[in-house]
Amino acid sequence: MHKRVMALLLSLVLLLSAAMPVPAMAAEEEYAGSFVFVAMNANSTIVEPTRIQYKSGQTIQQALADSDIEFVGLEQGFIYEINGVSANYLLYYDKGGYKLDAPASSIKALCVHVSSTYSDEAFQLILQMADYLDMTNHVQNYPAAASAYAAALKGLRTATADSAGPLLKNLKDAIAEYAALLDGTKYTVSATATQNGNAVEAPILSLTDVYGNVTTGTGSVQVIAGDYKFRVSDGGYNRTEGTLTVSADAQVSATLPYGEWFGNIRLLDADQEPYRAAQNRENHTAQYWIEDTANALSSVYLNAAMGNVPNTKTTKLRTIYTGTNGKDMSGISRSWNSTATSLTYLLTSGMEGKTFALEAQYTGSDGYTQIQSYDVTVTRVPTLKALAATAEGTKLPLEFAPNTREYSLKTVSSTVDIDAAPFGEDYTVTGTGAVQLTGDTQDHMIQVAAPNGEQSTYTLHIQKVASVPVTLAVPSGTTVQVINGAGSEIAPVDGIYHLVPGESYTCIATKNTWYHTQITFTASSGLNVSVPEPVTTDWLTDLAFYNGTYASSRIAYAADKTFTAADHTYNYTVSDCNSSVAMQATATGTVTALYRTQSTVPEIHNLARMETITTPVSKTGLAQSLTYAVAKAGYGQTVTIRISKTENGTTYYQDYDIQLLRQLHLSSLTIATKDETLPFVTPKGATARFDRDTTDYYVKVDRETAALYLSGTYPNSSTDTACCGGYYAKVNGVRYDTLAGAEAVLDTDLYNEDISVQVCHADTGSIELTYTVHVQKSDPIQLTIQTTPADAAVFLTNDLNGKRIVEKNGTYSLTPGASYSYTTTCAGYIGQTVEHYTAPDKDGTLTITLKKAPANDKLINFDSAWPHLRQNNENNGVVDYKTPVYAKDAELYWATSIGSGYDVNACGCPILVDGAIYTYSGSRIYKVDAISGEILIDKPMDHNSSFAINPPTYANGMIFVGLSDGTIQAFDANTLDSLWIYRDSIGGQPNSSIVYHDGYIYTGFWVGEINEAHYVCLSATDEDPTQTMEEKLPTWYYTSKGGFYWAGAYVCDDFLLIGTDDGASGYTTGKPSLLSFNPKTGELLSSYKMNVTGDIRSSITHYNGKYYFTSKGGYFYEATVDEKGTIEDVRTLKLYNYDDDPANPAMSTCTPTIYNGRAYIGISGTAQFGAYSGHNLTVIDIPNWEIAYTVRTHGYPQTSGVLTTAYMEETGCVYVYFFDNFTPGKLRVLEDKPGQTEVSLKTMETYTASGKTETYTTPYNIFTPSGAQAQYAICSPITDEYGTVYFKNDSARLMAYGSAIERLEITQQPTKTAYAEGETFDPAGMVVTAVYANGKTRDVTDYVTYKTDPLDGGDGEFAISFPYVMYHNEENGTEMTSGVETMVPAVTLNLTVGDGLLGDVNGDGKVDQADAQMILDYEAKRLDTELSLKAADVSGDGVIDSSDAVLILQYAAGALKEFPAAAPKETEDTGSTDQIAVGDTGLPKE
Repeated sequence: MHKRVMALLLSLVLLLSAAMPVPAMAAEEEYAGSFVFVAMNANSTIVEPTRIQYKSGQTIQQALADSDIEFVGLEQGFIYEINGVSANYLLYYDKGGYKLDAPASSIKALCVHVSSTYSDEAFQLILQMADYLDMTNHVQNYPAAASAYAAALKGLRTATADSAGPLLKNLKDAIAEYAALLDGTKYTVSATATQNGNAVEAPILSLTDVYGNVTTGTGSVQVIAGDYKFRVSDGGYNRTEGTLTVSADAQVSATLPYGEWFGNIRLLDADQEPYRAAQNRENHTAQYWIEDTANALSSVYLNAAMGNVPNTKTTKLRTIYTGTNGKDMSGISRSWNSTATSLTYLLTSGMEGKTFALEAQYTGSDGYTQIQSYDVTVTRVPTLKALAATAEGTKLPLEFAPNTREYSLKTVSSTVDIDAAPFGEDYTVTGTGAVQLTGDTQDHMIQVAAPNGEQSTYTLHIQKVASVPVTLAVPSGTTVQVINGAGSEIAPVDGIYHLVPGESYTCIATKNTWYHTQITFTASSGLNVSVPEPVTTDWLTDLAFYNGTYASSRIAYAADKTFTAADHTYNYTVSDCNSSVAMQATATGTVTALYRTQSTVPEIHNLARMETITTPVSKTGLAQSLTYAVAKAGYGQTVTIRISKTENGTTYYQDYDIQLLRQLHLSSLTIATKDETLPFVTPKGATARFDRDTTDYYVKVDRETAALYLSGTYPNSSTDTACCGGYYAKVNGVRYDTLAGAEAVLDTDLYNEDISVQVCHADTGSIELTYTVHVQKSDPIQLTIQTTPADAAVFLTNDLNGKRIVEKNGTYSLTPGASYSYTTTCAGYIGQTVEHYTAPDKDGTLTITLKKAPANDKLINFDSAWPHLRQNNENNGVVDYKTPVYAKDAELYWATSIGSGYDVNACGCPILVDGAIYTYSGSRIYKVDAISGEILIDKPMDHNSSFAINPPTYANGMIFVGLSDGTIQAFDANTLDSLWIYRDSIGGQPNSSIVYHDGYIYTGFWVGEINEAHYVCLSATDEDPTQTMEEKLPTWYYTSKGGFYWAGAYVCDDFLLIGTDDGASGYTTGKPSLLSFNPKTGELLSSYKMNVTGDIRSSITHYNGKYYFTSKGGYFYEATVDEKGTIEDVRTLKLYNYDDDPANPAMSTCTPTIYNGRAYIGISGTAQFGAYSGHNLTVIDIPNWEIAYTVRTHGYPQTSGVLTTAYMEETGCVYVYFFDNFTPGKLRVLEDKPGQTEVSLKTMETYTASGKTETYTTPYNIFTPSGAQAQYAICSPITDEYGTVYFKNDSARLMAYGSAIERLEITQQPTKTAYAEGETFDPAGMVVTAVYANGKTRDVTDYVTYKTDPLDGGDGEFAISFPYVMYHNEENGTEMTSGVETMVPAVTLNLTVGDGLLGDVNGDGKVDQADAQMILDYEAKRLDTELSLKAADVSGDGVIDSSDAVLILQYAAGALKEFPAAAPKETEDTGSTDQIAVGDTGLPKE
């Protein structure tokens, strides 16, 4: 049997050792058993081997759902996230399988991983690791075992049979070593104790070893030798601890604490107020009720009074708990009788309580520590986070604090409105709303309750009173405001203020705008308040603002005028790129800065803030930072500088209004022509860079340039808070809200022009900035380049900006004296490159001659059934092969493990060349037998590919593979030896399929959604057959923002079409382009910017003179292109995924497959990796430009389909094959014909999510990979003339699926069919033919198996079998069962096995001249084989020679009726006449 590697390191399956401990169960009777679970990704172990318990009758899925592990996708049956870690997971149990709805009792273990390495040794390792973690004897603390486990955990993800074995042995040995240690000789340790001088009867003794094992007994215990911590206690809250080394029987004598070491124990809040408490001195327990607002820092303080301790100086106070920060807090010594001992990290805000021990510890002269303890419990209490009361729109004074439960209010109104918000979202609050006052005094309660049953009550003592009149005596020229304690302004009525008696009010007086006084008064009837007059003498003498605090590095912000004390308004210019402001102020009085914060973070923005300024104006002194005064933005800021003094209860203050105006800038600026981005240069021509503070720039262009295009960015373009955005620009006076490709028209008659870019902002106070671009023009020279051969391609670039100069009318327009580089290539020739060519001052000619490349005679030009991704350059994937249509007529032939997982080591998609499959994985390339799946050749590549989502490409005896970092490597298709390598200057992932045409290959790279990448053309020629790694020069390349991801080209003699990414993040904003190039020169013939969004990530299909493709934006496209490559028109059709969510469009990366005017594509649902989320196969009626119908699929059919027309005459239908890119990677076949409006061949699939079960009609699920082969599938199927479908998926398996083998036939008998016993079967001459269900036949002689042991009499019916079959799907109505084992096909060959036919030397069942000749050849030593003596020695003389040949000739001619060897032989004369037969001639007896 051929060994199949399971897809996954750790497909766990192990018999659980009965000798190992099983973890205790909370309710043991509920559980029927357990299985081991482990989860890993490529970088880490997510869940270490652990046991999952299950109840009777539970499925694996249900047991996992009940566990503490968090899964996403579990309900769908295919897990793709574990404990927050997403990956392309594989699941296996008991060496195969993937059905999570199987009974939990049917498995021993379950593994989730992304790797594909499996071994029994790894299984055993995982089981042992689970057992290790379950052990309760603290083996985990044994250094040798801990080290062995850590090594096993580190090696687990990549464990092989070779590496897992030693890891397993080391762990087992360490566990056994520890068990032997614990089983050592036992010694008795006894304890005596005294308390207050009296002996303690039966003290409790506990010994803890260095590993954590605790042995406890009354009076004595038995332990092995070693170091211990002991504890002797009276069975209550008094104990003594110390250390002990045991090497023989030993005794411990201890003095236990006596009396009360603790006094009153209180927990205090930050205001030193005690929390509600209940202290039980009898049993040493205490409970405290602490509000939910208490947090980890400065919320709980310990106030423990010292009692009758042995020594007031050395008795320590400690709190035994693990902090909320995860740290052990028991080592911190607390202060007795203190109110400042903070119990940090005891609690977090919320309703989670805490239990901890409070210990008084005293170390006696014996070195032992006496300990008396309290058990402390903290219960949390719910609170309100806000409470407010209003009356007739006026907010009433209520200084709310969550921990304050009672408030007194006074009001003159009959109704008070109460509003309250709880601290916790799950709390309930009662008592809010309107409160009608029915008397002069009324108590109103607001209650807040938490789910734990605790509640708090807030009481409002509301007093209704009659208002009292108050008047103010206001100085001349002064205005006043009266404000109550809640900040509400009270308006007078006819000059009289009607106030609440006894309430405190604030009166603010203002004179000349900037000068103020502030007093407070208590309202009483008839009160007349004399308002102090503001002081108008200025107290501020100097002021300065900076961009930083330190004198050595700060820069002063410029003011609009010189400071004078009498002037109270100033404007300071602050760059919009700065986000820091610092200041100094010299004044008589206290200086404060008041402002509202400015931030791009919503939680920080627009908060009231006050900073006290203590730093006077000084060039060398420190400045004080105004935190969050400005953000990096264009909006300005207002800061009030206040100088204040307080005298006799009156606060006098003066304000200065400071406006921080923003100097506007650009963050970036680029200038471009239609074809290229121009570099900035200095006036002398050197390269320059953009700097936001530099306003003059120079560019050089040809005088004939008609327009330039400007793009730029602003310091802040977000919309997160109100200070964000607001920018716009004016280019030569024309407004652009976004500076992206703004056009500046040039005058072609001028040699010099200026372009102005004015940066503006919605904040009218901002300071605009104008950048000037000085455009310098010159007339180009015309350079003619003549090449040999004439059709060589020249790729010429400007050294200043790297941009290409395209030939026009046979010449190149160059700037005189400028530096250029050029590469010249031609298929069949050796390319060359020249750097730093200086353009002449006048028109001229450059001659370039290439050398012809020597022929590589080793290359063999094979036939290829499928040479690249879509078979041919039409990219349509239409064949006439008889691929299977029904599951009953098909089977999986083989699944070969190549590589691992789905990333850089993944198995690449396959191609078919000369009857073999070519693929790659990691850094190796493979040639695989198409019939058996056997790896025929594998050779190294230069380095890894990236994700292997494309196949290699074959042409002219060469295989081309895309590798990471923008690399293409060519190989000899016959030997897989390297020929040449190309390394792209930008690099990137090789995600664009490689297309070959007329001696050249074409492909693209991808560096990221918004980064530039190349599309490149390379000559396929092996230019130096003596070198294996020669560096290939590009014939041409094109640079595009966003690059080329899965975009494949259509190429013909006249043009090449390719789609681009949209150059934007995601796929709902940017717009892609369709590009048309001259395939030989790379000249951009035409480009078409789409009017809809989304990356183009499909190949371009050519059908019926039109060109079709799809996009991630959710569109199907048809392009019209003329014979010269000009894109004339593109029309779009919006696709459908059963939703209309703009954020999740019906994206497609599927290359359309088209036949009979109908296109077939796969569409993503609203969740790309969510089951049945709207994924579907869509059939498009092209003549009517509409969707004919859609049919749902389990996963996204992300790759392209293959269509067969082989059954058109029989059924009138075509059959299209797609894979679901969702585990298990189902292969579907869609049956369709013109006019059809719904799916005809279907499978019903049931799916459960969130407890809801739905049944979907899906395209026919002809095959489902199972067990080790079940995985996501990003592979377009390919097929051959036998109808076999070849593919790979993320299980790292290369697979072949095709028509079922109905029977084997021996279409030509072997040369030899008669054997003597003991001979072995010789297949020479035999031909075995496989007959397939689709009517095809195939010679499989070289692949059959048979008995190779010596033959015996039971081998007359000799079995010939074909072992390359595995399993298939089986229909049950409209539902499908997967993983059904396929019987191995066999045929019986009739052999004659016995003593043999006398004279039949060659074993063909006849005696004739050929047998005689064979003897003569044998005697003449012309045969290398031995002859059977029984068959050849017809004379019976014991020798094979020519006399036997003569007898055979006589027998064959009929002259001899019986060989002498067959005649009866006389025996010794015994008087008997019986004869002994020597041999059986096989002829009729006479």
